[in-house]
Amino acid sequence: MASVVVGMGHKRLPTSVGACDLAVIRDPVTTAVRNAVFQRDRGCIAPNLGASDWCAGPLTLDHVKDQPMMGKRAPSDMAHLVTLCRHHHIDSGWATAHRPLLRAYLAEVNP
Repeated sequence: MASVVVGMGHKRLPTSVGACDLAVIRDPVTTAVRNAVFQRDRGCIAPNLGASDWCAGPLTLDHVKDQPMMGKRAPSDMAHLVTLCRHHHIDSGWATAHRPLLRAYLAEVNP
């Protein structure tokens, strides 16, 4: 991450963060884990958990915490990741409203 020198040799952090910098900050999911989760779930799992609306958008991975913890993110491993379409993960709010179902699913598929 490059910084800008501002008078008297003081450095100021950049005002925006690039995609490469976010990878360091956000605990990225490795390709191996991503592929394993996609293979395990075989698509968006929301319809199998009772979602009544259609899937839409690309598949995404959702981090599911063991318990609600504000400001903490679940680890990027198979025990905490599920596959959801963009609609169920982000657009409709389904994933947020159904966290207990997602935790139960993960407990079942990750003994």
